[in-house]
Amino acid sequence: MSLIQAALNKTNTLQEKVAAPSVSAVTTPKPGAPSSARVWPGVIDEHLERELRDVQAYHRNHRVFWRKVAAGVLVLLVAVTAPVLLRSFKKVKVDMPAILSAGAVTVANVAPAQTAIPAPAPAFRLSGIINLGDRPSAVINDEIVSVGDVVSKQATVKSIGAGAVLLELGGKEIRLQL
Repeated sequence: MSLIQAALNKTNTLQEKVAAPSVSAVTTPKPGAPSSARVWPGVIDEHLERELRDVQAYHRNHRVFWRKVAAGVLVLLVAVTAPVLLRSFKKVKVDMPAILSAGAVTVANVAPAQTAIPAPAPAFRLSGIINLGDRPSAVINDEIVSVGDVVSKQATVKSIGAGAVLLELGGKEIRLQL
């Protein structure tokens, strides 16, 4: 039932109970009714308007509360899932078993990245070296690169050896070792 319909029903009920026959300021109660049954005609309208405003305010506050709860849940959901999504977009997946089973492939010792010379601004991380015959490749900063390729749009791969990679960055050579 809507708020307006509820207010109309209440008004009709009160009007049936009161049934004011005159325009006097105070209506006298019916015989046998308690003395508290005196009703002022203008007071009923004010009372109904006040009650209607209270009901509307309650429902408005109720809607605002649940909107705030929904917004809080949304913010929490974004805060929890955003780092996971960002991490998954940054990773480049290399299917090493498929590469190794493709033929005569040798993989040098794969170990955490270590830099022989501290890298200037960007840090380069050597994850592995793959020797596919005459064209060796390396995994640097999660990118598969060969000799002559550019890493992180800054350094050029000069050579790839058995356990190290030589990069050139701004005229300086950087040696990355496994």
